[in-house]
Amino acid sequence: MPLFFSNGTSFTKGAMPYQFRPATSKEAYKRIILRVFIGEVKTLAIVDTGGVFFVCTPELGKQLGLDPKHGAPTERLYLRGRTVASWVCMVVSNACVLRLIL
Repeated sequence: MPLFFSNGTSFTKGAMPYQFRPATSKEAYKRIILRVFIGEVKTLAIVDTGGVFFVCTPELGKQLGLDPKHGAPTERLYLRGRTVASWVCMVVSNACVLRLIL
């Protein structure tokens, strides 16, 4: 089903290559995995159609310039079947753009 902005223009168009596989060797569920750039950082992204947050590893957060000192500690985050410590960092920037790798 195509997505549209409130003014009727198309949110997306076209297609791109993707992987449909478990994210790790320990998982059984298949996920949609895309190659993307976040700013200038190339990485793999797991599509979470119900997600409201961008979740990344501490290493990727450092590459993107995110610092837990500027974030708000949260209760534990349940991720991939385990509980992990987490921080919420608000990013307000037009400079960080998600680009898909075709």
